[in-house]
Amino acid sequence: INVARGGIIDEKSLIDGLNSGQCGGAALDVFEQEPPTDLKLLQHPLVICTPHLGASTREAQKRVAIELAQQIIDFKQGHSLFGVVNGSAVTSQFAQGNRAILLLSKRLGQIIGASSISTPTQISLSFNHTVSDHLFEAVEIYFSYGYLHEKGNKRVNFVNALHLFEIKMKRIVDKNQELNNVLVVRISGDSKIKELSGIISGDHLWLDCINQCRFIAHVPLDDENTHVVVRPIKGSFMDYLRDNTSQLNNRISAVFDTTPSTGNIQDERWCALLL
Repeated sequence: INVARGGIIDEKSLIDGLNSGQCGGAALDVFEQEPPTDLKLLQHPLVICTPHLGASTREAQKRVAIELAQQIIDFKQGHSLFGVVNGSAVTSQFAQGNRAILLLSKRLGQIIGASSISTPTQISLSFNHTVSDHLFEAVEIYFSYGYLHEKGNKRVNFVNALHLFEIKMKRIVDKNQELNNVLVVRISGDSKIKELSGIISGDHLWLDCINQCRFIAHVPLDDENTHVVVRPIKGSFMDYLRDNTSQLNNRISAVFDTTPSTGNIQDERWCALLL
């Protein structure tokens, strides 16, 4: 008797067993293909078939309702969930201490999506501490969601983000990484942004560094309604602002400058614009 899932029983072997007498009979509610395309099992005299009706009883529907209600209670109270497609993202989000790094991952994904024209070929996520497989998958999901949402993908959600992103992400644990730099994103490909690092301080998220150019004052990332764009600049910071403010329709609410990695102000460095 199979009323669980199609594919648990090898249907070809079952037919052979019925025909040889090794199996005296079968009752099936589920099949490898639904609706079945091969009718040998359905028409076999030793088989009773029903069209996937296992959950269509009063008892089953009552149990489903109770389990769904319990899941909502568990979700609200921050307990572990079972049977959800995007379980890593959901359960990790509510685990103590994880929410900040997930939101930071999403914000860094948004910044790269808003500031980069070319598509990365590979992305590495570097942590200064060991990260479980469960949490890393959630970080991947949040990063992918932030990137794709910023690119204007209207279909993306926390269930399909990884599938739609389609860019390989690699996990790195670097114990020598600065203590505050919880997450460093490194990008392979044609993008001018090669490295982006974020900080968590208490309950606050900050953008710290881009391509080894450190911001003179950390860029706040707490407000998800604030659009953050990073741009390469050379020379005078004020000249850059004067030349580019009109291009951004005067929507700039704050600006942040960096120091060049070489220390020479004439070399390329980066700035962040809050819109």
